[in-house]
Amino acid sequence: FGVAHRGESLTEPPLLLDIRTTTRFRERAERLACANMTDPARIGIVDMGSNAVRFLVAEATGGKIAILENHRLPVRLGRDVFHTGQIPEATISATVDAFRRFRATCDRLGVGHVRAMATSAMRDASNRDLLVDRVREACNIEIDVISGTQEAYLLKLGVETRVDLRE
Repeated sequence: FGVAHRGESLTEPPLLLDIRTTTRFRERAERLACANMTDPARIGIVDMGSNAVRFLVAEATGGKIAILENHRLPVRLGRDVFHTGQIPEATISATVDAFRRFRATCDRLGVGHVRAMATSAMRDASNRDLLVDRVREACNIEIDVISGTQEAYLLKLGVETRVDLRE
């Protein structure tokens, strides 16, 4: 599974911010930290859900993870998308503004890598490319819109980190 960009096939599992990605985030952060044990790796992650956009900055040093910033903004991407099929201009503007603030935070904290994922509302929005393009132009952050299958797979992985499913 991977990230789908405008008709491309899926190749590798992506990273999300909530329970679905706790383990994957830690593993990626640990790999980055191990690559250069003297310098901490700072990572920015964005999870664009139907009700909120979650922004997180973490630092990985020697296999340990410290959360430096963690914000949840109730942008409500799905509110109109699930009724009209489109993200309204006001919501696009609010989302771009939120990404600008997150980019400023990442720059201030010396973040080396930012990963942004979007789920259901963005998959369903007929004008999702407009939002993706505006965020890219304003902030130099690429938003990856993941498939429902990817989202379910990541949810499964997240649950497995919390609950023993071997029974």
